[in-house]
Amino acid sequence: MGDLRIPPGPGPFGVLVFIHGGFWRSGFDETLMSPLAIDATDLGVATWNFDYRSVGDPGGGFPGTLEDVAVAMDHLASLGEDLLLDDVTVIGHSAGGHLALWSASRHLLQPGDPGADPVVRPHTVVAQAAVADLRAAAAVNMGGHAVEGFLGGEPDEVPEHYRVAQPIFDGYRIVAVHGRYDQVVSIGQSKYLEGSTGIFDDTGTHFDVIDPGHELWQRTLKEIGLVQTSDR
Repeated sequence: MGDLRIPPGPGPFGVLVFIHGGFWRSGFDETLMSPLAIDATDLGVATWNFDYRSVGDPGGGFPGTLEDVAVAMDHLASLGEDLLLDDVTVIGHSAGGHLALWSASRHLLQPGDPGADPVVRPHTVVAQAAVADLRAAAAVNMGGHAVEGFLGGEPDEVPEHYRVAQPIFDGYRIVAVHGRYDQVVSIGQSKYLEGSTGIFDDTGTHFDVIDPGHELWQRTLKEIGLVQTSDR
C-alpha cells in the first residue's frame, strides 16, 4: 500500500503523510512524493507515503479513491509503531492536495458516506498546488475533464458525489503552497483556502512544490516546525 519510514532513535514520532497527485488518474504513484518523504524522515519524523486506486484502475474513481485514502490514513493506527497519532500532518500535491484536505475533513461527513467516522484525524494539511474547489475546477475544465472523470459527471449530474468529495476547510490548520507560474493548477485554487497560511513563489511551477531542493519546500519545513531556518 505504501512506504512507512521511521527515523533512527527512540520514539514516539510525529507523522507526515504524503499523498501524490496526477489528476486522480492511473499512471502515477507514491514515488512522486518519495524525495520529500525521505527528506522529512531525515529530519526526525515518521513518514507514510501511500498509493491509491485512481481512474483507470479497477475500482478507482468515486468512491474507491476516497475509500483508499481513508483506509490508508486509518491504517496508521494499526501499524504497531511508536507513532504520535495526535500529531499527524498530511502533505498532498495537486489532486493529492485535494485528497489531503478531504482526509482532514472526514469527521464532517455524514454517516454512511465513504470515509466517514475517521480513526486518525490530521491537525494540519499542507496543500501543495491543490485542487481545492472541485466545482470551480470542473467549470474551467481543469486537467481535461479530470474532476468529471474522478466523480463520474458534472456537478448537476452527480451532486452527491461532489458533496462527499468536496473538502470542508474547518477544524484543522491549512498551509497553502503554490507557485504563481503554475500552468497546471492555477494559483487561484489556493485562494479558496480561506484562513490558510500561504507560501507562494512568483516563479514556481506546478512541480517545483515537490522538489526537496526548492525554496518552497524549505519554507514549508520551517512553517511546520521541522527546521528553524529556511536555509538549513
